[in-house]
Amino acid sequence: MSFSAKIADYIRKHKMIAPGNRIGVAVSGGADSVALLRALVELRGELGCVLAVVHFNHKIRVEASDQDASFVEELAQEFGLEFFGSSGDAKKYAAQHRLSLETAAREFRYGFFSTLAVDKVATAHTLDDQAETVLMKVVRGAGTKGLSGIWPVVRRQEEQHSALSIQHPENPEESAGGGARAHTTFLIRPMLGVRRKEVEAYLRVLGQEWREDASNRDVKHTRNKVRHELLPLLEREYNPNIYQQLADAAEVARGEEEFWDEVIRKQEEQQSAKQVPRFARDDNSLELESVLKQPLALRRRVVRAAFQRASGKSLDFEHTDALVRFLERRESSLLQLPEHWFAVLAWPKRLVTFEERVPVRKAGTTKGKSPSKSVSKKSEELAERKV
Repeated sequence: MSFSAKIADYIRKHKMIAPGNRIGVAVSGGADSVALLRALVELRGELGCVLAVVHFNHKIRVEASDQDASFVEELAQEFGLEFFGSSGDAKKYAAQHRLSLETAAREFRYGFFSTLAVDKVATAHTLDDQAETVLMKVVRGAGTKGLSGIWPVVRRQEEQHSALSIQHPENPEESAGGGARAHTTFLIRPMLGVRRKEVEAYLRVLGQEWREDASNRDVKHTRNKVRHELLPLLEREYNPNIYQQLADAAEVARGEEEFWDEVIRKQEEQQSAKQVPRFARDDNSLELESVLKQPLALRRRVVRAAFQRASGKSLDFEHTDALVRFLERRESSLLQLPEHWFAVLAWPKRLVTFEERVPVRKAGTTKGKSPSKSVSKKSEELAERKV
């Protein structure tokens, strides 16, 4: 089966593209994204979709980043495709908001995607990326959610700001006054079924150039160490089919997640129909009496789902386990969760709510207090208590 045929088969298997869809192809200039673009150009007639090229310049590699952007724009012109480009200083944004560079770049990129006039955005994750992700989750510790790895189709909810946030994304605070509104971005990963070595072989047959990012070979970064050292070792010494088997494990875990998500949804519907207390209310607060009656496996999934609805973020196993145990307290209290989020237990009401408390610096100080979004004075007092 040819490279493009494998991608077409994967697209159909996961119902990624419908006739008439307008697809924004995220192209960084690297081999994977260039191969994705070339394959979709081959397949656009067969799939009945309209393509556009999208590129976000994170300014991480300074001059090289600008050259990447020019390369991608020229590629779009070569194939007569509309080009959507923007840029922002990811290093500066990461420092300002105390984020890792990877997280800052991802926030920039997905925020940009949410403004595009397309139905879906296609990204160039490969089977190798999937194997690396799953193995890193295993090494660091994860439940089935983490082991599910990179999903073929993802629906993301973003806060979309005014056009100013795209013109000057390195200053997102300036766009806040423009009025944010929720926007759904559909991400598709058509190349999750192909190996990286197939990507490069495909481009060589086409005689297609691509850009190389030297930082991708720097093994001081965990993912690069897994990519260039650990996985090749496992493939060579332990299991020649390790990449495919890790990807298969992710697919099994995704099936488990989909099953349990459906169980929780149906149980919520049944509880609502019977007019009995539900796990989570419309404001995403948790009703303790309902949750604590459930088996441990279901409790874990209920608290994870509630936190994700409230924050848009995921919980790892350690925080999930801590939150489940936190629900068993018999007094009002506070539990710190990832990225400045807290669970607030109001014992008299038998409710747990989720609040974000972002640290701010006051003039003339090096550290500031952490104000909350709509936090009562009582909740502020609870912030001094440790769980």
